[in-house]
Amino acid sequence: MPDGDIIDRKVLRGWRTPMRMLVGVAPSAEVSTAAVKALVRSLKENGGMPALAELHEILELRLANRVDAHSAFTRIEALERAYGHTRHAKLAAKAAKRLMIESVPGRRALSSLREALSERFCHDLLDHHFFDRIGPELGKHFHGWPQAEARRIECKQALEPLVRRIARDLAQAPEGAHLKTPPEARPSRMTTEDILSQSIM
Repeated sequence: MPDGDIIDRKVLRGWRTPMRMLVGVAPSAEVSTAAVKALVRSLKENGGMPALAELHEILELRLANRVDAHSAFTRIEALERAYGHTRHAKLAAKAAKRLMIESVPGRRALSSLREALSERFCHDLLDHHFFDRIGPELGKHFHGWPQAEARRIECKQALEPLVRRIARDLAQAPEGAHLKTPPEARPSRMTTEDILSQSIM
């Protein structure tokens, strides 16, 4: 195996394939498909998003200015403890806290708040298992950090629509047992005329 394909053995199963693809030459669309498969697997094997309904309720109360920030943070941390500080519980609490900080108290609660919370959780899970872990190594496989960062951003952008679909399903069924990987986008086939009109230089 070439040195460039070596991935830390501490990386959980399912995440090594998208990591190898990210540091390689695979198109960003293929990297995102592999990464979202790993995301779905992680959600299904670890009980989805813990306490989504409770966290959503806390955020709604905070947005309606019915609880202060300190009380909201305290309730979120209590939920994290109740779920045993598991990785998913920690990331769910982190997503709720960040969304609460970014939201403006007193503003009418968004109808999509539950989905926004679910989507933030999915992105945090991807960062934890994928982008943050590969970050220090990514620069070694490209000509300098700017190229490595451009590759990371490109793959993150390709993931956006897939994550949104997963987040919508997760918001409806937070346990994650019935999640399915979105179908892969099929590349459009070129007509013979298109092929013949392309330059060979």
